[in-house]
Order: sequence, then structure tokens, then C-alpha cells
Amino acid sequence: MADIETRPGVRPAWNTEQETTYMPTETNADDKATVDPIVGAVPAAATSGERPGFSAETGVRRPMKLLAELSRAMQTAAEASRDETMARFTAEAKIVVEDIQGGSTAGAADLRRLADDDVAAIREWSKGEIARIREETDNRIARRKTALDREMEAHATLVQERVDRIGTVVTEFEARMTVFFDRLRAEEDPTRIATMAETMPEPPDLGAVAASIPSPTTTPFESAARPDVSETVVPAPDADTTDAPVDGSSVVDFAAAEAEALVFDGEAGDEDDDEAETASAAAEASAETDHGQNTGPDQHPVERHTTEVTVLGLVSVASIATFKRGLGRVAGVSTIGVASGPDGEFLFTVAHAPGAELAKAITAMPGFGARVSTQSAGTLQIVARDPDVGA
Repeated sequence: MADIETRPGVRPAWNTEQETTYMPTETNADDKATVDPIVGAVPAAATSGERPGFSAETGVRRPMKLLAELSRAMQTAAEASRDETMARFTAEAKIVVEDIQGGSTAGAADLRRLADDDVAAIREWSKGEIARIREETDNRIARRKTALDREMEAHATLVQERVDRIGTVVTEFEARMTVFFDRLRAEEDPTRIATMAETMPEPPDLGAVAASIPSPTTTPFESAARPDVSETVVPAPDADTTDAPVDGSSVVDFAAAEAEALVFDGEAGDEDDDEAETASAAAEASAETDHGQNTGPDQHPVERHTTEVTVLGLVSVASIATFKRGLGRVAGVSTIGVASGPDGEFLFTVAHAPGAELAKAITAMPGFGARVSTQSAGTLQIVARDPDVGA
């Protein structure tokens, strides 16, 4: 019992003595500087002797030392628990990482296997496509060659038809020219010869004759698709168009027949030059109108002037006809009438639009060496050289 009572910092329950609390009355600067920050105890220098419950060496209450030791023990235990938890967590993370890495290797192997299977399937598909494309290529090449054979046959047929048509037109024109010159040679009146010369048959345009037979239509062969190559249809020649004259030759025949009728209807009686000139002008007007040299129906009518061109030096019928055709090509000229004069000259009555440069066009005609001797309003006198006589 005495030991317990004498132990510092322990107060028995049966001890009725009241411990005197040390309450300093004065505090100097040194005392404030040495106050314990935890328990607020004053330093031992402030007491006159050792008091129960205090340590003379540290000046701290002995129960606070026990609490500090307990705190340190608890902190040590917490640190040990932390170390154990971190070690266990690190080991677990290592195991999980190893599992992930092991699974990734297996997953990569599976991906490679699937890719190899897909590549093999693609190669098989490619082989099949190559075989199909090769077969399709061969089939389309064969179809194109077959179409080429048909096109070549159609082309050969077209060429032969055009050649035959040209031959027919040439034969017909030669026959008309022969008949025309037979009639011309039988005529002795210069006026009638001049009238007939202006109706000499015009040679047809052979290019237009050939183009009158159209080329066969073919379906374009599309190399990037699968077209149905249709057979090339060669149109059969029309019997009516084959037998009929081509490119205005019938018009020329009609004009020539009209002129001949107008000229030869009066063979039973005497005709003067005025009647012959009138017939010539009418025939020429008909021929020129049929050839489309007059103003078209969709154009407005224009004022026409008439100029009488007297040409001296022409002898042959061919030269007269050539001179007349040259006048017909002058811009603005619509109709031309031809008559013979009393002194061997030939009179060309030209109907033309205002402003037509007849003199300039006549002097520019090749082969005639024409020059203007006299020019006045409505008249032109030309001196020319007959190309046939000069030859």
C-alpha cells in the first residue's frame, strides 16, 4: 500500500488529499518560452520542488508519455498493415499482369489464325474470279469478232451498192448527154442551138449520190459492260430510188424537155428571135427554180434587176454552156436567158439582185480571157475568147 501511494503519478481512490494545483501568479518571458505545447505545463524551474505526477527531468505529466507510446505503437501497427496490404496488392497485380500477358499471346495467335483463314479464302475467291473473268473475256472477244464479221459484210455490201449506184447514174447521164447532143447536132438555127445549149444536162453530184445510200447502223460495243451485240441490219435498196434519177438529174431532164417543147413546137412555121428568147427565158427560169437558186419560200422577196450581157467571141456550144454556168454561180443571180445576136454574138439576159457584180465575176472566169468593152445601166458588152477554139 505504501508502495502504491509513493509511486509518482498515481493517486489512490482512497487518498482524500487534494492535490494543490500550481497556479503561477507571475509569468516572465522565460516562462512563456518554456511552456509545454501539449499539456501547457510550466517548466520545473517555476516550482520549488518535485511535485507528485510530474517528471523532474522532462516536465511532462507521466500519463501523457503513456499515450504517446500508445500512439507510436498504433502507428507502427498501421504501417505494418500497410506494408502487408501493399505487398499483397503488388503480388496480386503481378499475377493479373501475367494472366493478361498470357491471354494476349493466345489472343494474338487466334487473330493470326483467323487472318490466315481469311487470306486463304480470299485466294480461293480470287482464283474463281480469275477463271470467271478469263471465260468472260474469251466469250466477249468471240462475240466482238462475230460482230466484226457482220460489220465487214455490211460494209462490203454498202461499198458495192454505192459503186453500183454511181455506175448507174454515170450511165444514165452519159445516155442523156448523148441524146442531147444528137438533137443539138441536128439543129442548124443558131438561136435554137443557143437555147438548147443553156439546157445542157448538169452532171449530178456523185458524192451526194453515194451518200444517198446510208451507212448501216451498228450498236457500240462497250468493253466495260456486257452488251447484247445486235446484228447489223443492212437496209435493202429501194427499187424506186434505185431506178429513179438521182440528185436533180430528173429536174434537168424536165427543164430540157420543156425548153425543147417550147423551141420545137413552132417548127411548122417561122419563129422570130423574140419568141425563141422568150422560150429560152421560161425554160431557164424553170430549171434555175428547180435547182434552188431562187429565193427560198422562207425568205422575203427581194427586188430584181435585169442586165443584158452581150458576149462576142463564143463559138462552141460547150463554151456557151460553161459561160452560162459561170454567170449562174455569181452571188445574187437568179435566172439567165440566152439568145444569139445578128453578128454572131450571144445575148445573156441576167436577172439578179441589186448590187450583183457581174462585170467583176465575168472578167474573173477562167479560160475566157473576158474583158468589158462597154458598160452602162442594164447592159454589158464583153469580148471573150472561146476556150475550145483556142485549144
